[in-house]
Amino acid sequence: MGRRRQKNTLDRVFRDVFEQRGYIYAASYQPGIRVYDFPSKGKVVRIKGRLSGDVHHLLSQHEKYFFLCLNYDMSVTKIWEQVFLELEDTLLIAAELKIKHPYADRLPARMTTDICYIKDGIMHAVAIKTTKDLESERTREKLTIEGVYWARKGIDWRIMTEKEISRSHAKNLQWLFNGAEIEELIPDETFRLNLIKSFLELYQDYSIPFSEIISHIESRCRLVPGTVLQLYKHLIRTEQISINLMEPINLDEPRELAATVCGLKI
Repeated sequence: MGRRRQKNTLDRVFRDVFEQRGYIYAASYQPGIRVYDFPSKGKVVRIKGRLSGDVHHLLSQHEKYFFLCLNYDMSVTKIWEQVFLELEDTLLIAAELKIKHPYADRLPARMTTDICYIKDGIMHAVAIKTTKDLESERTREKLTIEGVYWARKGIDWRIMTEKEISRSHAKNLQWLFNGAEIEELIPDETFRLNLIKSFLELYQDYSIPFSEIISHIESRCRLVPGTVLQLYKHLIRTEQISINLMEPINLDEPRELAATVCGLKI
């Protein structure tokens, strides 16, 4: 059963401020909104981050896909989600722009930005919406407040929709970085380097399905099932193999086996 939305009360505001929830400069970041703060509709998700090891709370599938792209971008050094905007600032901006500030349970509601992150040393803030969301005048008004808020802080802010977020790219990255490191699976460096050399030779031929290359290598070299697939991912991550991560990955392309694998006759 989904949980009921938590009411916007002074006690809750005090608790969030006291715990520094949604405050990006807190020593230990907690998102301003968590997935169980609202009734579940099957679209929220929690993901463990690569950078901090913390669990991140994403409130839509588009947030999830964008987070995955950031999570595996080596130039991104920090990610925050559901970041609270300072209430006194948003109230002032709303008054200046003559836009009604969001309210909940008869109290001014603290606004949030979906995702903030640091890339190449520069902080960015992103509102993630669907194109359908942007058809709403009220949504555009709230985004105007959010945009002015970040502009006054000198932070790059933008709106992203499903048109700018690649689902295939995100899922490919999630697959690519999932599983054990090849150094854990094959601790012997000499054997590992010889295996990489043999695999790369086989990979350049195209007459037998890739799955057969995997099964042959694992069988002949007596490897734990899944080891060669993790080796393949390692070679992609280290740019020894180039594939198009913007398109769905197809492991069933035909390939040809060379004469030997790990010095053993096929």
